[in-house]
This record gives sequence, structure tokens and C-alpha cells, in this order.
Amino acid sequence: MFCKNCGRELKDDAKFCDNCGAKVVFKHANNDDDENEKPECDGKVTIAFVLGISSLAVWTLPVIGLPISIIGLVLGVKSNKVKLHTAAIILNIIGLVLSISLCFAGSFWGYLSYKSIL
Repeated sequence: MFCKNCGRELKDDAKFCDNCGAKVVFKHANNDDDENEKPECDGKVTIAFVLGISSLAVWTLPVIGLPISIIGLVLGVKSNKVKLHTAAIILNIIGLVLSISLCFAGSFWGYLSYKSIL
């Protein structure tokens, strides 16, 4: 038997994976079809992915882009059921970096404008 989280081979009596610490879930005898099994997808990862795309769309408005990116990043990190969470995390990090860089650029531009007035 192999760990569902990291893929490492498990001992027959293992309750947790020695490599990643994930809890071992035993299948019932009547559920032998691994090919028909779909990965569980929770709503958090879908919301995180949508927020990641939204954060890229509104990064020019940091007041909106920062909270969207942060919420999406938290939801993406908390849900690790499917591989979509990696894309959601990357999108939200990019949106967060863009929004923060725009905040700094705007502050610097404002400082230069203020300094030229004096």
C-alpha cells in the first residue's frame, strides 16, 4: 500500500505515513477500483483559484487586489485535496506581489510629487 499524499510505500500496520505524516486511510473490500476514483475537490480550492484570477485582474487597485490575493492565498494553502491548489497559490502570490509593488510605486511617486512642490 502507498501513501495517498506523498506516494511512499507504507507498512501494512501503519496508521500514519513515515515520510509526510499523513493519516493512512484504508479502503473497504468492496471498493477495489482505483481507476474510477476521483480526487476529492473541496470548494476552497475552487474559490482560491477564482480569487487568484481575480487578483490578477484587479491588481491595479491595491485596495481590492490585496485582500483578494490574501484571502485566495489562505484558502489555497488550507486546501490540498487536488493539484489545482498549486495553481491557485501561484496566481494569488503573483497578484499579491503586483499589488504590493504598485503600492510602493504609488508611494514613491507621491513622495516625488510632494518633494517637487516644496
